[in-house]
Amino acid sequence: MEQRTILVVDDEDLVLRAFCRAPSHLCVVAAKTGAEAREIARARHLDAAVIDYMLGDGECGLDLVRELRRENALVKLVVASAYACTEMAVMAMRAGADYVKVKPLTPRAVVKWLETAAWDDNDPSETPSMERMQWEYVHRVLRESDGNISEAARRLRIERLTLRRHLGKPAPRH
Repeated sequence: MEQRTILVVDDEDLVLRAFCRAPSHLCVVAAKTGAEAREIARARHLDAAVIDYMLGDGECGLDLVRELRRENALVKLVVASAYACTEMAVMAMRAGADYVKVKPLTPRAVVKWLETAAWDDNDPSETPSMERMQWEYVHRVLRESDGNISEAARRLRIERLTLRRHLGKPAPRH
């Protein structure tokens, strides 16, 4: 089986680590910023890229989508976002994305897409559990609160102690 190269651009370490455990026939290269991604794209041939809508350096992932599409018309591009909406999806498609997916986007779904050229949105194994969605939501609110537990607890309308207990639990696998 021919090895394919996929670029994953996301500011979350958890996402990057998940993709780096992809099957051996995929060469996954990871970047946290648009600048890192551009450097990788100049140095390598990319078969596909999964790009977060909002990158950690404040850059919009759609700028990167436009550039990658200009450089390689055949690269498969996916924009992933926890805040996906119709307007954002339209902007992503106009920028050159092939798909817009709501996070969490699993490496398994991306591998299947690369191999079959189709998304299976009805695959129940790809639907995250309610525990996983809750865990991700709580951590997103904490990030948006700049790591301030008191502020995150206020936004979530829960006690600080309850939030601390929740944060002490590992991420659910599915």
